[in-house]
Amino acid sequence: MKLAVYLVVFIAILLLAGFFVFVINFNKPSLLHAQNNTMTSMSLKQPTTSYQYTDGSNNYYDISANMIRYKPVSSTKSSSGTYSGGQAWHNESIEKDDYKKLEILLEHAFENKDAQIKHRNMGCGTLSKINAQTAIKETIFLDMNSNEKLNLEAQLKKIQEKSITCRLIYPLDIANRSKRPISDEQQPDIKYVLIQTCPPQNDKPTQRQVLFLVFDGREHTRQVIDIEQIFENYEEAYEYAKTHKIAIEQPNNQGIIIPRL
Repeated sequence: MKLAVYLVVFIAILLLAGFFVFVINFNKPSLLHAQNNTMTSMSLKQPTTSYQYTDGSNNYYDISANMIRYKPVSSTKSSSGTYSGGQAWHNESIEKDDYKKLEILLEHAFENKDAQIKHRNMGCGTLSKINAQTAIKETIFLDMNSNEKLNLEAQLKKIQEKSITCRLIYPLDIANRSKRPISDEQQPDIKYVLIQTCPPQNDKPTQRQVLFLVFDGREHTRQVIDIEQIFENYEEAYEYAKTHKIAIEQPNNQGIIIPRL
């Protein structure tokens, strides 16, 4: 009799344990679904916004919190046939305060309808805002004499003064494209070289040498895209940098400067 009782109790325990296992497994998808919804909601609260700006001379700026790229118009593509927007530059180490001021000016330009015009007239500014998640692009035209346009371009000018030109001069081992030789036996051949560091549009990811630069007290990283010219010494390289208003690394790792005429 006792054996039968023990057997019934044992079977009951097995059935109860099986029931709990079923309940836990049944609820797992619901919990996972709830977690996914929470993550999606959190990401939607933080949309990524970028901007594109073309000034009255057709110079182009690609703007985001992480980087600003400047692509100047060339003399062959300018309306006068002689004007040039200077050297291309980009800044991937923007000071937070500088970008915050720029973002306020950008958003104010969209809000102030009095500064906007209906068509893209000569000399006006063309500003676009892109939502990375929805791919929605909103474009406005700013009157050439509006404070919104003038203030926006003044702030971009301030950021430009803290930015490194895409073409820059840097000391490299011309055999290895490095400051260091491949082996201890190999002697380095260090020369100042003119480098293109801005990748082309729609550039495919590839392994390149990375330069770590210091300019205006901030660290920057650049890729060696192409070597355009080799100089015999620093003096020759410096004169080229001064004439063309491009960045150059000073001797003894003293950092980047942009010589002024």
